Amino acid sequence: MSGAIERPRSLADPSSDGALAETIARFESISRDLERSYAELATRAERVEQELVRTNAELERRVAELDCVLEALPTGVLVRDAAGRITRANPAASELLGRTVDALVGTERIDGLPSAPESICRVELSDGEGRPRTVVTRAGRIREGRGTVQILDDRTDLERLSRHAAQNEKLAAVGTLAAGVAHEIRNPLNAVKGFAALLARNIEGDPKLARWA
Repeated sequence: MSGAIERPRSLADPSSDGALAETIARFESISRDLERSYAELATRAERVEQELVRTNAELERRVAELDCVLEALPTGVLVRDAAGRITRANPAASELLGRTVDALVGTERIDGLPSAPESICRVELSDGEGRPRTVVTRAGRIREGRGTVQILDDRTDLERLSRHAAQNEKLAAVGTLAAGVAHEIRNPLNAVKGFAALLARNIEGDPKLARWA
């Protein structure tokens, strides 16, 4: 019949339906692969985040330990960056230099205190009360050129005690010498005294000689 309606070829052709089904199957396979990859990435990201949290916690613990050590050290410590600016200072350094920790942080130069790395020298400083202090300073580089760590060792009390000890040793030596001299003199004097007593006993009839004896 000339008036019959023809169906579209894509709907009537079985091969066209097969290609569509194959395309849909591939799309579903790709979707599943993407979902699986996303799940793996999410799992990896969670593991990385957990590891980062553990690493940060360990870093914070070590920084806290370092702060405790710096706080407890009786020796002054100054940490400088690569440009020579002080980034950290402990209370011992603050007391020795007569400045607060906040005032030290950011400072590049301190009068009388060398900032050169890998140096050992003796300097004379004044603390916050104007008292002279004898300080031995040592500095060493931080690895990879990240800055320097400077140690300030206050030798004032040690040197004063050393001078007192040396003075006491001299006095002890003088005392030993005096005791030896006294011993050497006392022995012949005892002999003289004994002979004088014998002489006085034999010359009792002569008052003048007895008085001399």
